[in-house]
Amino acid sequence: MEKRSLFILTMAACLCATAAADAPDTQPATTAVRAATTQAATSAAATSASQPQWTEQAKRQAYLDARTRAFVDLAAQVRFLSVTPKVTVKDFLAESTDLETALMIRLPALAKILDEQYQPAKCSLTLVADVPALAEALADICAAAYKGDKVKAGDFKKLAADKKGQILLAAGESAPEAQEAWSPPIEPAPGENEPRLTNAPAQTLAFWQEHCNAWGLRKVEQDAYKDALSRLARRVRGMQISPKVTVADFVAASDDPGVDVSKFLRGSRETARRYRSDALFVESAAQIRLRSVYMSIRSWSRMHNRKAPQAQMDALEERILKGDDEVISATGVAAAAIKHVTNASPEMLKRLSLASMRPAWMGRVERAEGTAAQPSVGDSDESLRKAIQSAARDAGRALVVKVLDLPVGEQTTMRELMGASEPIRAWVAAYPLDARVVEGSQKIGDDGRITLTIEVELGPMWEGLLRYQDTCTIMIK
Repeated sequence: MEKRSLFILTMAACLCATAAADAPDTQPATTAVRAATTQAATSAAATSASQPQWTEQAKRQAYLDARTRAFVDLAAQVRFLSVTPKVTVKDFLAESTDLETALMIRLPALAKILDEQYQPAKCSLTLVADVPALAEALADICAAAYKGDKVKAGDFKKLAADKKGQILLAAGESAPEAQEAWSPPIEPAPGENEPRLTNAPAQTLAFWQEHCNAWGLRKVEQDAYKDALSRLARRVRGMQISPKVTVADFVAASDDPGVDVSKFLRGSRETARRYRSDALFVESAAQIRLRSVYMSIRSWSRMHNRKAPQAQMDALEERILKGDDEVISATGVAAAAIKHVTNASPEMLKRLSLASMRPAWMGRVERAEGTAAQPSVGDSDESLRKAIQSAARDAGRALVVKVLDLPVGEQTTMRELMGASEPIRAWVAAYPLDARVVEGSQKIGDDGRITLTIEVELGPMWEGLLRYQDTCTIMIK
C-alpha cells in the first residue's frame, strides 16, 4: 500500500506532463492553461513580426475566449443529436435551464483540447468529444434532474450504443475585434518613468478625452498597475525557495506569517500600458527581476524568520546567485470609476457599473475534492493514471457546483447568470480546467478510493463575466 500511495503522489505531480500526449483521455484539470502558454510560446516564434503585440494578459484572454466559444459550439452540436425519432437533445434540455447548466458542467470532462494556434490578432482551438460518452452523461442528467416524460434515461443509453465510435469536433476562435479594440502596448518615453496616454493612437486618445476626466484617467491607470502587482504577488507566493518549499510556505513558518508578499515587489516597474479605444479600461504590464525578489525575501527573513532551516537559507542564497537577469511579469486590468465618466452611452455605463461591483470572492481560492475507484491489484500503471485523471475531473465538476451559489451583485447568483447566458455557462463550466492539484492531497482512502483536491483562484473568473455580460438576458442587480 505504501508503494502504491507513493506512486499516486508521483503520478499526480507529473499529470500535467503526461496527459497532453495521451490522445484517448480528456485533458485533466491541471494542464489546460499551462499547455496553452507553452504552445503559445512555440507558435510565437513561427508567426509574423507583429506577434510581439500580444501581452501576457491578451494571450491568455484570447485562449480562454476561444475555449469558451469551442464549448458553446460543442453544446450546439450535442443539441442536434436525435434521442428518439421525434425528440432531439434540444427538446430534452428545453425542460429547464438547470438541464442546460448540468450539460455544460459535464462537457469539459468529456472533451479533449486537440490544439491551439496563435495568430497576430486571434487564437483558435479544436475540441473532440466521444458521442457515446456524451450520451451516457445525458442519461445521468436525465435520471438525476429530468422531470418531463419526453425521454427516459434508457433512451440515452440506447443512443450511446447506436453511436459507438462516433465523435464530435468543435472549433472556437477568439474575436479579432476584441484585440483590435486595444491600443498597441505603450512603453515609457525616454526620460519618463511611466507610459502616457498622450503616446497612444489618435483615435484612442480622442475617445478617452471625450469620456473620462483627468482625475479618472489617473485613477484607472493606478488601479490597473495595482492589479498587475497583485497578480505578481500571487506568482511570487508560488515561487520555489527549495524543491519542496514555496515562498508561501517559507513565510507561513515565520514569526510574521501575515506578511504582505507585495513588500517583496519593491523592485518592480511598469513596462507598458494599453488603452481600450471603445471602453474605459486600462491594461498595465509590470515585471520584476527574480534576483530582486529573492534578495527582498532574504532581507525580510533576517528579521522575521531567523529560525528558518539552514538548508532553506542556502537554497535562497543559491537562487540569488543564479537569478541573473531573469524576470517575472503580470498584467492587470481596471475600469474607470463612473463618477469620472462624461458623455457616456447607456451601454458604456452598464459595463462600467458591473465592473465596479467587484465581489468579495475575487480574492478567494476555491477548493473541491474528487474521487475515483482504485484499479484492482495487478492492473497497469496506466490504469492508475487514468483513475487519478478521473478523480481530477470529478473534482472539477464539484468545483463548478460550488461556484453556482457565488453572489454576483446583491440579488443575483452565478447560477442565475449561467442560466441566462450560454457563453457564461461555457466560461464558468470550463474554468476548473485552469485548476491545479493541491500538493499532498492525493491519497488512497480506507475504502480503497483515490481522492485528491484541486484549487483555483476565483478572481480571473470575474473578467469573463465582464466580457460576456452583453450576452446575458437578465439584469444583474
